[in-house]
Amino acid sequence: MNSISSRLLIGCFSALFTLLDVERCSQIKPRSLSARVGVHGIRIEFFNEKGSKRTATYLPEVAKEQGWDHIQTIDSLLRKGGYKAPITNDFRKTIKLTRYRSEKMTMSYAEYIAHRQHHHYQNGIGHPLPPYNHYS
Repeated sequence: MNSISSRLLIGCFSALFTLLDVERCSQIKPRSLSARVGVHGIRIEFFNEKGSKRTATYLPEVAKEQGWDHIQTIDSLLRKGGYKAPITNDFRKTIKLTRYRSEKMTMSYAEYIAHRQHHHYQNGIGHPLPPYNHYS
């Protein structure tokens, strides 16, 4: 496995999404506001054509970035979850939908190192940490 050079690592950012206000919806209502594109993330549960339970999810920004409406988002999630049969309105009604909002937090590599150094000194160890090794 090749490692990332220090020069490239300095420009990296990491993102963490915290899921908020997770709420199961009673059914999929395409014209309603049960899950609003660009506001809510969507997680679906369904049984595929072989009877196996499957799930798939998109964060709130995915449908908005793709320009999808509610039905296109659900259909894409079904395909993402491995559903291969034709998608009908009757099948969509069998899907269990959970909606949520998310909060995105990002941190650059430099911010991560500064945070790590600060907590290392704060814990009384008193000497600089060695560079981060992602293999340890």
